Amino acid sequence: MACFSQRPDEFKPEHETWSAYVERMELLFEAHDVDDGKKVPVLLSSVGAATYGLLRNLVQPDKPKDKTFDQDVTILRDYYEPKPLVIAERFRIMENVMRDLNVLVYLDDLLVMGRDEAEHLLNLDRVLQRLQENGLRVKKSKCDFGKTQIEYLGHMLDGKGVYPSKDKVRAVHDAPTPTNIKELRAFLGLVNYYGRFLPQQSTVLAPLYKLLKDQTKWRWSKVEQSAFDEMLTGDKVLVHYDPSLPLSLACDASAYGIGAVIQHTTHDGQERPVAYASRTLSPAEKNYSQIEKEALSLVYCME
Repeated sequence: MACFSQRPDEFKPEHETWSAYVERMELLFEAHDVDDGKKVPVLLSSVGAATYGLLRNLVQPDKPKDKTFDQDVTILRDYYEPKPLVIAERFRIMENVMRDLNVLVYLDDLLVMGRDEAEHLLNLDRVLQRLQENGLRVKKSKCDFGKTQIEYLGHMLDGKGVYPSKDKVRAVHDAPTPTNIKELRAFLGLVNYYGRFLPQQSTVLAPLYKLLKDQTKWRWSKVEQSAFDEMLTGDKVLVHYDPSLPLSLACDASAYGIGAVIQHTTHDGQERPVAYASRTLSPAEKNYSQIEKEALSLVYCME
């Protein structure tokens, strides 16, 4: 084999995909006429300590050097670029591993909770022990321990409740005014993600949803933009559900939509929202009398 004019660089997933890295390495193999027997050593000596350590963990009890080049590449591709079925399988495995612990699981993201420091440390110890028992590892640089507030799946969580992420709210406020249907759909999709923070969301959104209908003239006013800004500012906090507190359901109806709020009555007598829900009225439902709309809201809320 001819000598490499340049050593293959380390794989950095934050800079390129695994497929792109392998493609570049295969081009080097071709340019330098590397035979199949030497591809694995070149690969394993080039990918970097982090990727090599990951591969060793993925192929245990075997060793990466005992696999073929294609096998090692495929194992890492399934990790870095998982297919939907692989993702679902990972999720199922992690849920089974954590099934009876006080932890939220989303793919490989774990959120460990506790009402106080002692309970949190106890829950954390159980989670780490369960991971160890199942041969799973965590990367310290990707972990946050002992936080009183944390961002998780686009939301901010603390001991008081759940908040919309400031970055996502800022994205709504800073979004340019939609000039076509495609831009409006993108804007509504972002707003709808935080629907549970928005009381009477369907009523406010009704004029905008009209723009999505066929043969509807485009219209976007400052009044509509102002309504969204007002709904996504201020103290929009959802409190955590507490089975020890009284729970009530309030329903309402407008000319455009129906909505509900599930709320707790706190020890000081204040009503704090746990979640909001709403939907727009169909053309037929808009013809209902007000009392019929109110009745419809009750049915919707109970369902």
